[in-house]
Amino acid sequence: MTLAPASTRHPTPEPTPEDCGNLRVTLTPHLRCRHCEALNPHLQQLVGEVSRDELTVAKIDATEERALATRFSIRAYPTLFFLIDGRVYPYHHPRTVEAFRGFLSQGHKEAQALSMLSSPFGPVGRARALVSTVGQRLVNLSE
Repeated sequence: MTLAPASTRHPTPEPTPEDCGNLRVTLTPHLRCRHCEALNPHLQQLVGEVSRDELTVAKIDATEERALATRFSIRAYPTLFFLIDGRVYPYHHPRTVEAFRGFLSQGHKEAQALSMLSSPFGPVGRARALVSTVGQRLVNLSE
């Protein structure tokens, strides 16, 4: 699934981590990057192997969705996150189907989830998104 700009706007009420279930989020740049393209076959294979109830894969264009990218503190592309059982896990492991499966089944239990304070769903993440959104609107007004 690719989250387009309209679908990533925050509905009222704002979604919580619990609403996400098991979601793997990939934040990528709009321009084709070789790292993102190399990752795609692994993601497609993973999506083909699991049911939608088990895992939803969302790709977000971080150059279009700047507030969301800011909220997730994106520094490089592609950036991977797993949202599992209401917690956000940055993914810094091998980018293979086997590694993804292992992380989903047991690996996340040993990984460090983001604290609720620094999570994209917490107050710091929300504040980052607000500042980014306001800043972008001011830039658009000045153009």
